[in-house]
Amino acid sequence: AREGKEVERRPRTVTVYSLELTSFDESAQSGTLDIYCSNGTYIRTIIDDLARSLGAVGVMTGLVRQEACGYRL
Repeated sequence: AREGKEVERRPRTVTVYSLELTSFDESAQSGTLDIYCSNGTYIRTIIDDLARSLGAVGVMTGLVRQEACGYRL
């Protein structure tokens, strides 16, 4: 992917319990999502799939993990 090559993504079953747009900057076309999901979920893939469904390009610039294995961080 870093060399500009398309990477084949095999479908996986994951659960997204909630997905909320918590902030959006209209001028920067940048927002923050709060996602509660099952283990093994690739957040970058969710961002990419969501952007493609909107006919846009999505880039994840940061990730803050709030919970892992049942523990709040």
